[in-house]
Amino acid sequence: MHKEKVKINLSSNDNNILQKLSLIDSIQRLSISYHFENEIDKILVQIHKDFTNKDLAIEERDLHFITLLFRLFRQRGYNISS
Repeated sequence: MHKEKVKINLSSNDNNILQKLSLIDSIQRLSISYHFENEIDKILVQIHKDFTNKDLAIEERDLHFITLLFRLFRQRGYNISS
């Protein structure tokens, strides 16, 4: 039941990127991310696509957002540089 709630939160169309990144971070810290690999990959692919197409304004974000974003990208093998 909780697994389905997490999947719904990950799959929501909410545009709050920081909230989704924080949820992914929490899931990883709890060592249960293997249950949500497809959802996590889908989110990070979309964010990376927005990031590389300049649709995501990084300059307007705070340091917490940027470091979390870069760490999650690097953990998934994305080539990200500052």
